[in-house]
Amino acid sequence: MIKQINIKDTSFLSNESGEWEFLPIMQNPNRKLIYNINQNDILVTDSSGKKIFAAITGHTDMEGLLYFSPKGDTLYLEPDERMFATAWDSKTMQMKKTIPFAGAPRGNVHKGGDRWKTAIYNNDRSLILGMADDRFYVGDMKRLIQLPQFRDTRLPQEIRDAFFSPDSRLLITLMYNDDLPAWVWDVQSGKVVFKLPFDIEERVTHACFSLDNKLVALFGDDGHISIFDLGGNTLIASIVSSVGDGIPDIIGGQFSPDNKMIFAIDANAVFKVYGIQSKKEIYSLREPGNYVRGAIFTPDNKSILLSTTASLIKKVDLDTKKIQYHFFPLDSTEYFTQVPAGYYQASPDAARLLHYVTKDLKVITFEQLDVKYNRPDKVLEGIGSTDKNLINAYRKAYFKRIKKLGIDTASFRDGYNVPDCDFGNRDTIEYEQRKERVTLSIRAYDSAYILDRFNIWVNDVPVFGQRGINIRRRNTNSFDTTVSIRLSQGENRIETSVTNINGTESYRMPLQVKYIPDIPGKSVAHFIGIGIDQFSDSKYNLQYSTKDIRDLSFHLKDKYGSNIIIDTLFNRDVTLENIISLKQKLIQTTEDDKVIIAYSGHGMLSKEYNYYLSTFAVNFDNPEEKGLPYDEFENLLDSIPARQKLMLIDACHSGEVDKEDLVTLNATPDSLIKGLKPVAYNKEGNLGLKNSFDLMQSLFENVGKNTGANIISAAAGTQFALERNDLKNGVFTYCILEAMQKNTTMDVSDLRKKVAERVSELTKGLQQPTSRNENKTKDWKVW
Repeated sequence: MIKQINIKDTSFLSNESGEWEFLPIMQNPNRKLIYNINQNDILVTDSSGKKIFAAITGHTDMEGLLYFSPKGDTLYLEPDERMFATAWDSKTMQMKKTIPFAGAPRGNVHKGGDRWKTAIYNNDRSLILGMADDRFYVGDMKRLIQLPQFRDTRLPQEIRDAFFSPDSRLLITLMYNDDLPAWVWDVQSGKVVFKLPFDIEERVTHACFSLDNKLVALFGDDGHISIFDLGGNTLIASIVSSVGDGIPDIIGGQFSPDNKMIFAIDANAVFKVYGIQSKKEIYSLREPGNYVRGAIFTPDNKSILLSTTASLIKKVDLDTKKIQYHFFPLDSTEYFTQVPAGYYQASPDAARLLHYVTKDLKVITFEQLDVKYNRPDKVLEGIGSTDKNLINAYRKAYFKRIKKLGIDTASFRDGYNVPDCDFGNRDTIEYEQRKERVTLSIRAYDSAYILDRFNIWVNDVPVFGQRGINIRRRNTNSFDTTVSIRLSQGENRIETSVTNINGTESYRMPLQVKYIPDIPGKSVAHFIGIGIDQFSDSKYNLQYSTKDIRDLSFHLKDKYGSNIIIDTLFNRDVTLENIISLKQKLIQTTEDDKVIIAYSGHGMLSKEYNYYLSTFAVNFDNPEEKGLPYDEFENLLDSIPARQKLMLIDACHSGEVDKEDLVTLNATPDSLIKGLKPVAYNKEGNLGLKNSFDLMQSLFENVGKNTGANIISAAAGTQFALERNDLKNGVFTYCILEAMQKNTTMDVSDLRKKVAERVSELTKGLQQPTSRNENKTKDWKVW
C-alpha cells in the first residue's frame, strides 16, 4: 500500500498530479531506499524502482532538486516555484519543518509577478540562496530558518547570479547591467562590503572567490576577466581571453590554491588556464563533442582535474601540459582509470564494458588485451602515487598472474593485433554425437605477431590445462593442427583460441555439441579432504578442522553411497609432498566424474604477500618453509579429466590483518566468537589480506584462463574464518553441512549463494565467503 503524504498548507499549492515518469534518481546514504522524482512528486521506492512505499505530492514543476543530510536521516527539498523549502524524515517521509520565505509571492505565479529562480548553495549546503527579480533570500538549512539580515534586501537591477565564498563568510551577487554590477556581502551582518566595477558594455556572467577569500574574479561575456584584491578593493589584473566563434560568455572559473593561476570555461566549451601575474595563457583544451563541464586545481597547484560531458575525468600536468590519466566513473562503485601509455586499472564490471577499435574499425574486446594492459602498478606510478608498498604489491600480483598463465612479457610489442582462430571443420560436425570423441581441425593466423600458445575448452574447462600448449618454438604466424577430444555426456560448449606473443587472444566462437551415448556411462564422485588442527608448533593448534573434514566425508558418503571415493589427510599426514601426490589419483578420473576438494586449517601470508595454507610442519613466521602455496593447491584441479570440479577452503586465519581490521576483530563480542578468536599478527604498514593472490583475483579478470573449477573460500576482506564452540565446526563448514542436511540436492550456484548468506548471518557480517573462480557455463549438482 502506498503511503501518500500531502503538504498541509495548501493555500498556495497546486495538488495536480501528472503521469509518474521516473526521471532523476537519488539514493539515501543508508542505501535502503531510492527516491525517484517525476514532474510533480517524490516517489520513495525499493532498489528496483517498481515498489513504491511513499509519495510526497503537492508540488508543481519539480526539477528533482533534493539532497540528504550527511547521516541520511533527513531529506531536504529545495524551493520550487511555490517559494518554500522543506525537510523530511527520510524513513517515515513525514515533514520535519518548512522554511517559509518572507515576502515570497503567493497565488498563481504563472500570471506574472516575482518568481524564485534556481537555488544556490554554499559548499557544505548549509546555506541556500534564492533569487526573484531584484530580491534574494538566504536560508539556514541546518536550523531551517530564513536569515533575517537578508529579509528586506533589494538591488537596483535584476539579479543574474550569486556565489558564496569557500568559507561562506562572503556572498557576491551579480546584476545584468550597472556601473557596479557585482556586490560583495558579509553573510553574518547582511551588509554590502564592496561594490566592484566592470565595463558597462559587458555583462558579468560568472564570479568566484579565491580559496583564502582574498581575491575575487569577475568574468564577462567577451572573455574578459577582472581580478580584484578584496583587501584593498583594487583591480590587480585584467585578462582578455581569446575565444572561438559564437557567443563567448565565460560560464565557469576558479583560482588555483596559491592564487597564481585562474581557469575559465567559455560557452564554446573552450577551457583555458591563465597566469594571473603574466596574464598569459598556460594551458588550453578544446575537444569537439567532449566539452569541459567543470575543473579543479590539485592542492599542490601542479595539476588540474577536468570533468567532461563524456563522463570522463582527466588529470593534466600543468608543467608538461600532458594528460597524466583518464578516469571513467561508471557509477558509485565501478570505475576505469587509464594512463596515456594505454595501461589501465578497472573494477571487474567496468573492464567487461571496455573495447578497442582499430583503424580499420575492428572491435577488440577487453579479454584480448587485458593480459597486457591491465596494469594497476603502472597506473599508480603514472598518476604519481608515492605508496611504493602498494605499487610493489600490485606489480607482484600482475606477475603472479602472468606466471600462472605461462606468458613471457619480454615478447610484448607496442601496438596490438588480434589473431584469428577457429575450427576448420566446424560445418561438418553434427550437433548430436553418439561417439565419445570428436575430431577438431584447428586453424590459426596472425598477420603481425608470432603465435605463442593455443588451447581448447569444454564447458569452460581447459582441455590442456590453464596454460594451454606452447607453440612459440615453431616461430610462425600460422598454425594448423587436428585434435581429438573426449566429450562429456550431455551438452558440450567447445571453444578454441590462440594467443600471440603480445598476449592478445583471438576471439572464441563456441561450437555446441550434445553427446548422447548408446549406453550412458557411470560418473563417480571423488572427495579429497585435508584437515589440520594439530601442528608441530602447538601454539597454533585449532579445535575443529579435522572434525570439519570428517563431517563432510560422512555426509557426502550418505549422499552418494557407494558412488564416491574418499581420500583424507589429517594432521601429521598433511605435508606438501602428500598433498601434491594426490594429483596422481585425480589424473585417473573421467570427463564425467565429479571432484570435490575441501581444506580446513590455517591460511597465512608470506612477506611477499603470497598466500599459503598450513601443513603440519609449516613455519608460521616464514610460511615458504613447508607451507602449501595456494597455486600448488589449486593445481590439483588443473589438467585432470574430470570437468565438474569444486574446491572448498575453510582457512581459520590469514596471518596478517591490517590495524583497522584487527581493531574490528578485537572488538568482536565473545558471545559471537565464543571466546575463540583467530590468531592475527599486527604489523602496521602491511597490506594485510591484500596480498598478491587476493589482489590478482580482485584486479584481474581470469578471462577463462583458469582450471574451470568452482573455488569457494571461507572469507574475504579481512580473511579471518571463525570457529564456534556452539557449532563444533568452522562457521563456513558448518553452513555447508547445514545445507546438506536441509537440501536433498543442490547445485554449485545454490550452494555458493546460500552458504555465503548463512555465514554472514551467523557472524553478523564479520565473515564473508567469496568465490575465487566460478564456472558460469556448467552448473552441476554437488550432491
